[in-house]
Parts: sequence; structure tokens; C-alpha cells
Amino acid sequence: MTVLSTVGFGDITPTTIRGKILFIFLIVFGLALFGYFISQVSSLWSKEKAAKISIDMISEGKLDIIEYRVGKRLLRGILYQFIGETVLRSQRRVTT
Repeated sequence: MTVLSTVGFGDITPTTIRGKILFIFLIVFGLALFGYFISQVSSLWSKEKAAKISIDMISEGKLDIIEYRVGKRLLRGILYQFIGETVLRSQRRVTT
């Protein structure tokens, strides 16, 4: 925690009460900012991975979606049906 909060190893330390209180707030703010940064990077990474999987599925011919102006529910139902059939096929292969 000390290294992540950029407080250091005690080379420079606040001596007054005001300085100590200020550093407490800076440490908490720094940790919160660091956590936010890590969550944003993680979110971008997972979105990129999901997009890559979708592109791979489309390029392999496993997922053929043509854009129509349909409701979200209908498209979601089509996708769930496709995913369900794919899972059932893979389960049949495993059991046979």
C-alpha cells in the first residue's frame, strides 16, 4: 500500500498535524484514483476481448448476423436460440 499510494518509505515525512491530515487525504485520494484507473483498464480489456471473440465467430462462419431493424428482444431471442443449439450440439459430441 505504501508504494501504491506514492508515500514512499519514510524519507520525507510530514511533521505537523496539518501535514499529516493532508497526507491522509492524499493517500486515500491516490488509492481511489488508482483503483478507478485499474477498473477502466480492465473494462477496456474485457470489451476488446469480447469484440475479438465476436469477430472471430463471424469470420469462422459460426455467427451470421445481418443487421435488420428489429427489436432488441427478437434479436436477443435469436442469439439465445443459436447459443443454446450450439451448446446442445457440443454436449451431444461429448456424450457420444
